[in-house]
Amino acid sequence: MRFAIVDDRENEIYTLTETVEKIFRGRPAEVPEIRAFHSGEDLLSYLRESPDDAAEEHRFDLIFLDIIMKGMNGIDVAREIRKDDTRTKLVFITTSNDFAAESYEVKAEGYLLKPYSDEKIAGLLDEIMPKIIEDANEITFPGGLTVNVSQLMYSEFRSHYAYLHLKNESEHKVRIRQSELELILTESLHFYVCNRGLIANFDYVRNITESDLELKDGTLLPVSRRKLQDIKRAYAEYSLKNM
Repeated sequence: MRFAIVDDRENEIYTLTETVEKIFRGRPAEVPEIRAFHSGEDLLSYLRESPDDAAEEHRFDLIFLDIIMKGMNGIDVAREIRKDDTRTKLVFITTSNDFAAESYEVKAEGYLLKPYSDEKIAGLLDEIMPKIIEDANEITFPGGLTVNVSQLMYSEFRSHYAYLHLKNESEHKVRIRQSELELILTESLHFYVCNRGLIANFDYVRNITESDLELKDGTLLPVSRRKLQDIKRAYAEYSLKNM
């Protein structure tokens, strides 16, 4: 998890960094990596200079943006961010309420008025963290379809297309190579290739027989006998980590 703080005052960066880290040290969640920028231009240069294949690694989950800074103000920086990125959560820091309307324009998650308390920041993080966690589970496929992987029960590959079967009983057809889909999904312990062209989400598995994965809705996915023991071991590992 990656946060950024953008402020032209070093003492403000230090104070907010210390506060956020202290809040997370008192929680079971990991303490985020926090990167400081002393101007909006510095932040935008960092985001734009990242190579295409590393853009996701450079993206921040949450950015605290001071509004009144030398050079670009925080609102204009946010507008630039939103041209390419609608997922990163933005929180404005300011001494005035005058920019409330602009904060809605760029879909900011919050508005911190200086001086702010630890309790105010903790409350704001309580509201934002579930959204960050949910976004982390989303995958955007070629063609623009975005799917929350926690809702994806299984995928099947037929004639150059992947058919994504979701919890709400909807089905989406995506043109993608099977090898590419496997790379995307099996990065998570939740997904496993149970047979040629079939990838199952262990979250929805009720039982494993000698021939099938039985899903909780009754769907039977045929299992490769050659891979049966590997599937059982993978499911046991998944179950242990999710106890």
